Amino acid sequence: MRIPFLQTTNSSTDMMVFRAFIETHQKVVFQLCYLLVGNKTLAEKTASDVFVQMYRHNRFQEVDRFSRIALYQYLHGHVQNSLIKKENLIRKDSNFQQELLGQPIFYILLLPIIDRFIFGLTYICSLSINEITEILAISKQQVQASLQQSRELLVEMLDENNTERYYEVLC
Repeated sequence: MRIPFLQTTNSSTDMMVFRAFIETHQKVVFQLCYLLVGNKTLAEKTASDVFVQMYRHNRFQEVDRFSRIALYQYLHGHVQNSLIKKENLIRKDSNFQQELLGQPIFYILLLPIIDRFIFGLTYICSLSINEITEILAISKQQVQASLQQSRELLVEMLDENNTERYYEVLC
C-alpha cells in the first residue's frame, strides 16, 4: 500500500514514527477495508486515506491503545462519510458479483455496513467488545446483538437454498 507524499512541517522523527505506525497496522487495516468494500483497489485507497488523515492530525504519536482506537475511529468516520453512499453501487456492480460470487466475502458484503464493521473489528482486528463500543459510541448490547445477528444471517445465507433470496432482498 502506498501512502501519498505529504508536504508538512513535521520532523523526520515524526515521519519515522508514522512509518512504524503504518507498518504495525497496515495489514489489518487493509483486511478490514477489504471486508467492508470487497474490492482490493478501493480497500487500498480507503486504508491510505485513513492513514493520511491520521498523519495530518498527528494522531499516530502514541503507539499504544489510544492510537489504535483513534485509527479505527478515523476508519469508521471515513466509512460513514464515503462508503455508505457507495454501498448499493458496489453491490450492484456486475464485475463485483462475478468476481466474488460463491466466496465467503460475497456473503459478508451482503450484511449492512455497520454489521460488517463490527464483524471485522471483532474477527479481523481482534478488538474486545469494550473497545468496539468506545470506537462506535454504541452500547455493549448493540455490539453483541449485531455480532449474533450477523453470525445467524451468514449461516442462513450460506445455506444454498437461501442465498438467492437474501441477495435479491439486500441488493
